[in-house]
Amino acid sequence: MISSSSSPFVLVDTGVMSRFFLNKPQIVKAYHELTRLAAPVISASIYIELMRWLIHIRGRTVDPITKSEFDTIRKQLDKYVQLNHGDSIELAVEVSRLYPDTGLGDCFTIGVGLFFDVPVFTLNRKHFERIPGIRLYLPTNYELLETNL
Repeated sequence: MISSSSSPFVLVDTGVMSRFFLNKPQIVKAYHELTRLAAPVISASIYIELMRWLIHIRGRTVDPITKSEFDTIRKQLDKYVQLNHGDSIELAVEVSRLYPDTGLGDCFTIGVGLFFDVPVFTLNRKHFERIPGIRLYLPTNYELLETNL
């Protein structure tokens, strides 16, 4: 169930990407480890979640990002390859049926990971590990990442 990566791609979840864009040291280290093994990719749902996250952190009252930081992150985000296919939606719906406590974004990420058979790099193993067939990417410092959420 847990794989370091035998795929040329790893689907990077919203929580990991957002922390990477904010230069969180442990995530940056794990991300750079990942890029030595596989190409990080996202999905349409991850892109949408990250755009909503960007709007949120741009408008927050405490420590908002600047317009320049927003634009820089947005340009980086637009460069990522997106894995998408209509059949992954059917898999996402099935995940929701089987595990109704799994959030919308996680359902879509699981559906894409299963459809394309790519490992998923997520900080939320709870909703992913129970899915038959899903493969997770766990960098060498994963335990440290879990304790510093």
